[in-house]
Amino acid sequence: MKSVRVENLGPDEDTDIETLPPEEAAARVLRPPVDCRRVIAIADNFSPADERDSSEPLVFLKDHVSVRGHNERVALDIADLETWGEPELAVVLRDTPKSSSANHVAAAVLGYTIANDVTARDDSQRDHHLARYKCGVDRLALGPWLDTEFTPGDQLIKGSQDGAVIRAGRVSDMRMGPLEIVSWLSKWLVLGANDAILTGSPPRVGERVFLTAGSEYSCAIEGLGVLTNRYGR
Repeated sequence: MKSVRVENLGPDEDTDIETLPPEEAAARVLRPPVDCRRVIAIADNFSPADERDSSEPLVFLKDHVSVRGHNERVALDIADLETWGEPELAVVLRDTPKSSSANHVAAAVLGYTIANDVTARDDSQRDHHLARYKCGVDRLALGPWLDTEFTPGDQLIKGSQDGAVIRAGRVSDMRMGPLEIVSWLSKWLVLGANDAILTGSPPRVGERVFLTAGSEYSCAIEGLGVLTNRYGR
């Protein structure tokens, strides 16, 4: 089942996608499909084996307060920073996994949504925790809805700016699959309900393009939907 939250509705007024057709929902400004307790993000999850710095991907946190929804215009201050979008599959939890076993991890998953992990270039080479360049205000969008029946497999993940494909890859290309990531994190983090876990962005396949005022960035995942935002003041 896909659940969607329309802009300006109260927190208890969620509208099921069955009563709001997908084509209508896709044209609306939607709230993020979950009020995140925390956002945990993964990097370096698609890199070839010969380019990896370690046997594990990187982990960092994103700001969970200023998350944007589908079709929201994001007044991101991009004037002084080279900034780009990164399409990702996000796992949303319903509960704390009872253990790191496959069955317990799967039971703790509420559903899946799409994320845009907006990132700026770290020219200083000093932001080792990615606090400024990954975790700043308005650097995350989620949507368009939460799908509780989606099953990760070989789906295509694609990021496009103003219609041109910039990043692309398949869920099956991940170093660690979505449930494997949750299992791994649960061994050393206390995960819980409404945690959103971003599983990493596929590699760039097109020319590097930065967001400018008015840029439209779309993140698409086969069988899940399309998350679109326009950036710049």
